[in-house]
Amino acid sequence: MIDLDSQQKAMNHIVFEPQKAILASVGEDDSITLWDIDFESWAKRACRIANRNLTLKEWNTYIGSRPYKKTCPEIQSKSEMSGLGRLDLCEAARHHESEVINGAIFSG
Repeated sequence: MIDLDSQQKAMNHIVFEPQKAILASVGEDDSITLWDIDFESWAKRACRIANRNLTLKEWNTYIGSRPYKKTCPEIQSKSEMSGLGRLDLCEAARHHESEVINGAIFSG
C-alpha cells in the first residue's frame, strides 16, 4: 500500500473497501494504487513522525475548545519519563485557584 502523496495520472476507476479502509484506483496506464484511508493508521503515522503530543497552543489552534488530551497517548512527555508525572490542565487550574478559558490558565 502507498501513501496519498503518490503521483499518478488521471484515474479511470475507483473502488472503496469500507471494512479495510482502502481506496483502490486504476490509472490511465492501468496501474493499480491502494490508498490507506484509515484514520487510526494515519494518526499512528503522524505520532511516529512527530514523536510528540500537540502542545497546548497547537491544540487550541487546531482542535479548539475541546478539553486537552494527549494526541499520541503512547508517547511519554519529558516530565513523565523523569517520573514527575504530568498535571492535568484542569486540575492544575483548581490547584492554583485559576480559571481555565479555552485551554489557557489565567490566575485569579
